[in-house]
Amino acid sequence: MLTDRFTVPPFSVLDARQGYWRARKAEWRAFGVRGEEGRREDLLGGGINSIMSRGGGLKYDRKNATATSVFDPVLCELIYRWFCPPEGSVLDPFAGESTKGIVAAALRLRYVGVELRPEQVAANEERVREIGPVLDPRPAWTVGDSSKLGEIVPMGLSFDLVFTSPPYYDLEVYSKRRDDGSAMPTYEDFMAWYLTVFRQAAERLLEGRFLVIKVGEIRDERGAQRGFVADNIKLFQSLGFHLYNEAVYVTPLGSVPVRASRHFPRRLKLERAHQAVLVFYKGDPRRAPAFAR
Repeated sequence: MLTDRFTVPPFSVLDARQGYWRARKAEWRAFGVRGEEGRREDLLGGGINSIMSRGGGLKYDRKNATATSVFDPVLCELIYRWFCPPEGSVLDPFAGESTKGIVAAALRLRYVGVELRPEQVAANEERVREIGPVLDPRPAWTVGDSSKLGEIVPMGLSFDLVFTSPPYYDLEVYSKRRDDGSAMPTYEDFMAWYLTVFRQAAERLLEGRFLVIKVGEIRDERGAQRGFVADNIKLFQSLGFHLYNEAVYVTPLGSVPVRASRHFPRRLKLERAHQAVLVFYKGDPRRAPAFAR
């Protein structure tokens, strides 16, 4: 079966509502990839070997599990297994919470994340300490401004994969700091800042490797869609990348039905229940390596 070979069927629709996806997500949550504070020590179950072997199951405590909103660990696992070589390295210019780093370390990848907020980095490091020494190599987060990536990550340090979920302009403002891209005064300012970040990230990506981002569409102050996904494609093509794959990431419904019942009758705006996963390749796409495992 495709799920046995690739964890999730490698289709252009990645459906997080499917049973196989939810079961794998539960295993990651049991391992320690959870957003809430605190963690029971007896949840490791099968431990790191179960995660590494893909098919193994970790002990899962349904009573103590929660639906905390964190980056989907299954999506992380897929990107790492499919688009990064074994024991490779990952650069994440917009780290956010700990999920991407923990999953990378659990899969024996070297992870470097850049995060603007020191309190978020402190929380991430605490989560790693709670999980313990099974994470090796340990994920590394650095406090810094991603637009100054060159000062944070030296040019001599190169990576096998760039993987991140950038801010969606003003959809969610993370802080009021001037160097926070989500707080930029205009969309044009944001995209100029965005280009600065990814130009530096691209310089640190090895030739013949992938850059993957998860993005979603956003609306302007009048309610029209900005075309943010299309702008991302144009931006990375301007940096010399080839669009190699485009997938629809179908997200759990959550409160979408409630919001739709309120908003659609008045504005005819469809409630978004998916995001885009864009896979870019640096180099000749005819020579793209097959990393899937």
